[in-house]
Amino acid sequence: MYNPAKEKLFLSTLASIKTGDMRLLLVCDNAVAIGSLHANHPQNLKGATSLTSFNFGVDSFEYPSVAGYARKELNPSADQTVTIDTVQNEVEADASDIAYTGLASQVPTLATGSKCIGAVLYDEGGGTEATRIPIMYYDLFAVGKQFDGNGGNVTLQWPSEGFLKLKDSV
Repeated sequence: MYNPAKEKLFLSTLASIKTGDMRLLLVCDNAVAIGSLHANHPQNLKGATSLTSFNFGVDSFEYPSVAGYARKELNPSADQTVTIDTVQNEVEADASDIAYTGLASQVPTLATGSKCIGAVLYDEGGGTEATRIPIMYYDLFAVGKQFDGNGGNVTLQWPSEGFLKLKDSV
């Protein structure tokens, strides 16, 4: 979870995961750096306060504007759950998986061999890049689920324990 989102959570200024307008955008890596975890990689950008200040890094890009791609809204709040796990001492947020229909390849736009390596969950905020708050990065590469669209359907399946966990470190 990005630090500015944590701060907004503690200050009660972050929209509710369950009732807010949470959305997802896909992140691609240039073929030269697939899986590299360099300093500018999205999962390392903990200080981004908005999508305007969110630098995807030297070799990372939002999935290009191709057939089948658009930023996706998390499914309606009825599909979202927040659960307390007393055994693991954490709170877990979950939602229905995110589906893309007929997702075309980004290869004509990026280098051959580039893949979708992750997704950024963000609060839609006021509806501009300057007011959209990045919440977390979901690393598809780390879980072996990176992909290149090929015109088929793609579903991002959240882990069984949910897409976001907050755990007490004490």
